Amino acid sequence: WLKKFYFLQEGLKLQHYEKRILREFDMHITCSKVDTERLKDIDPSILAEEIPNGVDIEYFYPMNTPQSPKNLVFAGGLKWYPNQQAMLYFAKEVWPLLKHEIPDVSMDVIGQSPPDALLELAVLDDAFRVHGFVDDVRPYLDRAAVYVCPITDGGGTKLKILDALAMGKATVADPVACEGIDVTENKNVLFATSPAEYLKAIQYLFDNPDVRKTMGESARQLILDQYAYNNIGKKLS
Repeated sequence: WLKKFYFLQEGLKLQHYEKRILREFDMHITCSKVDTERLKDIDPSILAEEIPNGVDIEYFYPMNTPQSPKNLVFAGGLKWYPNQQAMLYFAKEVWPLLKHEIPDVSMDVIGQSPPDALLELAVLDDAFRVHGFVDDVRPYLDRAAVYVCPITDGGGTKLKILDALAMGKATVADPVACEGIDVTENKNVLFATSPAEYLKAIQYLFDNPDVRKTMGESARQLILDQYAYNNIGKKLS
């Protein structure tokens, strides 16, 4: 409750500051339509334009590593509380269901400063692997069958989702994790908001490799069309 109170105070301070200062500028650049709408809720008279976060498509691309058919992956700094809370939730609520229904499932968690609870689970269950910081996240993403992102908090565009889509990953995520990204459910992402929904979506993708492949191709095309640096740079210019 202390954190909630603290972030409430911070939110109110930021909103007060924005309301006071917004009209001092001729143009506001936001990262998504969602961000623009929230800014215009504070002052509808402002001029704002979306320049989305992007991906280096020459660095993040499908490398065609043979996939581990029952392997999941998440990548994101675990000191940041939305990432940390997401993976603690996944480990506590979703992972036991997955292990019960899909005994040969495996999970790779990438990210600096993993909490003790994840490290302890990794000791008890060698199918749940916690790697901490890695120099190159791409091999882990490339060989995974499904990218999972159960983030339910935090503002802005989740760059980890953009990276996974650029790598051509079939992705199961909470809708909040995809805020500000022009994904289409059942085309380039599956949404889940409960342990049962995560189990259902992951099991479906595991059982249907053709669907995984088509979803991954659609994800990559979305990045090429809307989130490649060249396209974004031209719009900004």
